[in-house]
Amino acid sequence: MGPADATPQESRPAFYALKPGGWHDYVTLLHVPYTAWHLAYVVVGGCLVAGVAWGRLALPAYNLELLGGRVHTDLAFALAWGAFPVVTAFVAQASAIHAEAILAAVWATLLSLAQRRLSIQVRRVRRGAGVSAEERRLADAPESALKLLAASTVAVAAALVALRL
Repeated sequence: MGPADATPQESRPAFYALKPGGWHDYVTLLHVPYTAWHLAYVVVGGCLVAGVAWGRLALPAYNLELLGGRVHTDLAFALAWGAFPVVTAFVAQASAIHAEAILAAVWATLLSLAQRRLSIQVRRVRRGAGVSAEERRLADAPESALKLLAASTVAVAAALVALRL
């Protein structure tokens, strides 16, 4: 039985989703690739400083969903989950803001916008009732791009940690 023959019970809501049931549901809810991706932004921001305060870097700050979600736009998402972690990690390390932090925040914002655009498209297909096999196949490319973007962002963060160790 190939992917085109999958029944609705066999389809997953996301590429990282485990088989439903029990602890698998909790792991799926963690959105592990995306969580790692956005924590990588914190590491990038913190490691742009020559003298990394490792204790501070180990305490990344999470933003709160304020105003009842009324500012939950694509740009707000990109700024909150991309630029904000980079800038806050940098400021926590350097106690100042420098050009490299701003440029890295722009990178994280643009990358987060790409993630948002791709994931919305894939999520619509995966959650859509009556989605054809062809539509599911067309979602494979953006989903593959999401996997690669998540891995590459974590790799950049790891490279910066290695640089500073």
